[in-house]
Amino acid sequence: MKFTILGYNQAKLVELGLDVIDAALLRYFVDFKDSGTMVKETIEGELYYWLHYEGILKELPILALKKDSVYRRLKNMSKNNVLNHRTVINKGTYSYYNIGSNYIKLLSDSNPKPSDLNPYPYGLESVPPTDLNPQQKINLLKDKSIKDNNIYSQVIDYLNKAADTKYKATTNKTKKLIKVRIEDGFSVEDFYKVIDNKVSEWMNTTMEKYLRPETLFGPKFEGYLNQKNRGDVKDGAVEDGTRELQSDGLGFTV
Repeated sequence: MKFTILGYNQAKLVELGLDVIDAALLRYFVDFKDSGTMVKETIEGELYYWLHYEGILKELPILALKKDSVYRRLKNMSKNNVLNHRTVINKGTYSYYNIGSNYIKLLSDSNPKPSDLNPYPYGLESVPPTDLNPQQKINLLKDKSIKDNNIYSQVIDYLNKAADTKYKATTNKTKKLIKVRIEDGFSVEDFYKVIDNKVSEWMNTTMEKYLRPETLFGPKFEGYLNQKNRGDVKDGAVEDGTRELQSDGLGFTV
């Protein structure tokens, strides 16, 4: 058994106690990581990536997993050193992962030969997929719509946690606002910075009601991103913020 599944050597998967569902979760993480859109954190000198368990459930419904099942499988991969795991507590609890020392073992070290069961084996030099090639190269996050949906969910989930709100990542107006900023060249981390800046400034003030996508991700986004953290907001700062929103025609619709 030399051929691969989802780019991983089947024999090595079995050897490490992993199955095809684990392989799909691992492929999701690696492809998402390589897409450049994941939230990153340097921990003890190493780069880790935030995995949102609910996001996995939404993106991989075919696996029919529950949140605790995703957690247990990722924990098992961490135990087997296929992944490394760190927990970060900062305005909530977040699970970060990176590639473990045993991950390299899952990568096929030889080109599998064609067989009757697998005439077009998946590998580094595999035949391009065709209608007659069911063993297609599967890349879960190269599809732009999947990546976009991940970005929307990450940004809105972060806003909801930081500002104690309940906005939906599926709202067309919200998605359009985020998409425009992404097309302007801003990153997911930039959205987090804007949210952090304005939550720090507006939370528990009369400006708190403007902690919403329409205001945060609108034309003033770059200004919010580059503002200095003022710490505790004074009455004058609240007035300044109100005048600023008035000048843009924002803040007076519910």
